[in-house]
Amino acid sequence: MDSWLDMSIDALRAASKLLEEGHYRSSTSRAYYSAYCVVTSALISGGAQFTRGWHNPRHEAVDGHLLSRGFLGHLHDRQRLDLRKSWLALLASRVDADYRPTATVSRQQARDALRDARVVLGYVS
Repeated sequence: MDSWLDMSIDALRAASKLLEEGHYRSSTSRAYYSAYCVVTSALISGGAQFTRGWHNPRHEAVDGHLLSRGFLGHLHDRQRLDLRKSWLALLASRVDADYRPTATVSRQQARDALRDARVVLGYVS
């Protein structure tokens, strides 16, 4: 891997393959990470600085970047809302998939996560 964008594409491919193979929890997790990586790539390209000297944003800070008019300034308000809606859905699904072992992650939820990841990639990349 050479970049955050490469990682995003790889994670999206993995999410798709995992969905096909019936690994819905892992597919959902990879779909989220694909979106996280593409947002990170765009933030770095835009010259963003991150806390604690990190080279990527804290996961809980991404929503604030998406709302910032300085980030992805070419987006209209409706597009920004669509982007944020997909991001928040991915985040919620990822929390279920990665941190709530008793939560059921269905095929439909994994498909929705993959769709939402593609929405984020479409707006950000």
